[in-house]
Amino acid sequence: TPEEGSLVMSEPTPDEPIVAESKGLSALRFIEKYISTNGYPPSRREVAEHLECSVAYSQTVVDRLVEEGLVRTVRNSPRTTTITEAGFTALTEEF
Repeated sequence: TPEEGSLVMSEPTPDEPIVAESKGLSALRFIEKYISTNGYPPSRREVAEHLECSVAYSQTVVDRLVEEGLVRTVRNSPRTTTITEAGFTALTEEF
C-alpha cells in the first residue's frame, strides 16, 4: 500500500471523472438543466457549487466550453451563458 502523502493515484471510482473534460460535460449538463428549470442561466458560483470547485475554476471550465463552441457568454455580464447548437448536440451524443 502507498504511504500516506505519496503521489500514487488510486483507480477512479465509477463516479469520478477520469479526465478534466468530464467537468466540462458535467457543467454543460448542469447549465442546460438549470436554464430549463429556472428560465435563466446559473451564476459562476452556482456552477462552482455543482462542480464542487472554486468560482475561478468554474470560470475556466465555462471558458473552455466557449472555446469549444458549446456555449456563448457575454464577458463581464452575469447570467449570460447560452448553449449553442453544438452544445445541444454534445448533450444528446453524451460523449
